[in-house]
Amino acid sequence: MTLREVLKVLQDQGLVESRRGRYGGTFVLPRADAGGEDELRRRIEKVDMEDVLRFREVLEVGAAGLCAAHGLTAEQEDRLREALARTQDAPLADYRRLDTLLHLTLAELGGSPSLTAQYAAVRATVNDLLDCIPLLVRNLEHSQRQHAALVEAVLDGDADGAREMMREHCGGTAALLRASWPERGRRVWSAVRHAPRASSQGGLLCPGPPAKVWARAIGSKGGGHVTGRPLIGVSTYLESGARWGVWELEAALLPAGYPRLVQRAGGLAAMLPPDDPAHATAAVGRLDGLVIAGGPDVDPSHYGAARSPRTGPPAPERDAWELALIRAALASGTPLLGICRGMQLLNVALGGTLVQHIDGHVEQVGAFGHHPVKPVPGTRYGDLAPEETAVPTYHHQSVDRLGTDLLPCAHAADGTVEAIELPAPAWALGVQWHPEMGEDLRVMRALVAAAS
Repeated sequence: MTLREVLKVLQDQGLVESRRGRYGGTFVLPRADAGGEDELRRRIEKVDMEDVLRFREVLEVGAAGLCAAHGLTAEQEDRLREALARTQDAPLADYRRLDTLLHLTLAELGGSPSLTAQYAAVRATVNDLLDCIPLLVRNLEHSQRQHAALVEAVLDGDADGAREMMREHCGGTAALLRASWPERGRRVWSAVRHAPRASSQGGLLCPGPPAKVWARAIGSKGGGHVTGRPLIGVSTYLESGARWGVWELEAALLPAGYPRLVQRAGGLAAMLPPDDPAHATAAVGRLDGLVIAGGPDVDPSHYGAARSPRTGPPAPERDAWELALIRAALASGTPLLGICRGMQLLNVALGGTLVQHIDGHVEQVGAFGHHPVKPVPGTRYGDLAPEETAVPTYHHQSVDRLGTDLLPCAHAADGTVEAIELPAPAWALGVQWHPEMGEDLRVMRALVAAAS
């Protein structure tokens, strides 16, 4: 879920007020009359939350295991599938009711009327608390993937898988409530049976079920989040005459150093070939972080300059797509790293200009050279790499006038700007060199950490 989508949900539910800033940022203030946190605090004070959450887990995990172990008739299977389908098509206003009916259906199919009655009572208490917390689309998507995997485990007769998936599902609700009232959460955290871990979806998840259970849910959007490794999109080349094996075809391609760098730094890599710029916001909305890769020269028309004879051929599809990706990332608060051309595009996207040719930064055509870069103290990059560092390099253009709000954060010995960044709280960094061709993981690890 993008930051913009979160804010829209919070606005729709009357919890915040927001307005757009001059340069695309958003200013957010809490609504004085929202009252959700105070109401949740009041309701929690009236119940033993830990007792409620643990009793719910015992009942629901037991019911899921019973359904899978004892098996269901064809009529019961249809009933369970129908209850699941209703939650998948539910509008936000009706989601909690239909979610409750799905869980009640599982309890009833467990074959114990006493269990069903006890579950109905404890679920009413849980819903009373959850009603004070906004429903966020990304959380519901995650919940729906759990529901689908849970139902399939039950229908497959996989009792262990059904129990583990239900335990995961209950753990997510418990973590949400504990996090919503940290005073209570701090006192009980050491007693929680399943220690929570951070999730790139912005919530807390308990240790996951067996991989075979999660595999049932991976077909839908966001499957990469299940592993806890953030999904990092990397823009690609679009080449007309790529050759491999017996083929010579147009291809979207990327040097393997890029995805390997993402993977070594702890992320999942996804390639983003050129597409309609109108789709950039939707694409970025599915990512945890974005890398704009190196490549051909940026068309000077994008920064209001005439083409120099030494500027390379244009790549209009890449320019349009990657500029749209950058703007979507900046608007949504998605962590962004620009590499070589990507740094230059970040500068251009924010109104900056480029020097169309410099000497001394390409040692040999078709081969990466190395030169030192010196960080600017007090910047994000300066904190990541406080010492002078030799970096892999291959570029003949550079930043000229900096774009709006951008700061230089590293220089070459000849004064060339080698890295730029936006000040906090934004996370946008551009480096003129090629970290994918070296062993220094600090820049990519910083992106992955910001995206986690």
